[in-house]
Amino acid sequence: MPPFRLEAVSSSEYKLLTTATLDREVTASYSLSLVCVDLGSPPLTRSIDVEVFVLDDNDNDPVFVDGGAAKVVRQTEGNHVGAVITRVTAVDRDEGPNARLTYAIRPVRGTPDNVVEVLADSGDVVARARLDYETRREYR
Repeated sequence: MPPFRLEAVSSSEYKLLTTATLDREVTASYSLSLVCVDLGSPPLTRSIDVEVFVLDDNDNDPVFVDGGAAKVVRQTEGNHVGAVITRVTAVDRDEGPNARLTYAIRPVRGTPDNVVEVLADSGDVVARARLDYETRREYR
């Protein structure tokens, strides 16, 4: 049963109210048929179809496709500057602007900030410098 009810505003006017919280990710739209019946004999009716579209609320966090806890990347030294080292991918169950994602690196203390960058639109992690195993073996 759709989560709606009618409430009388006057003898000839009603308003459509929700009876539960709507969630676009569960049900994106509802199709209703509202019927009006007069008190004549025989009773006459008229109906109108109503489509209720549930607008998106930014209520879902982005989720990394690979779990997002930590990503271990093994890269040989001597890479080319600008080479893609890895890619991170996330999804968001919202829609429209609420589902548009951009990526950024949050620096971790002790790691140089000029070694890699993430391309905001694609999630590609790109080398900004040549990696040298003898100079540094691990980046976080």
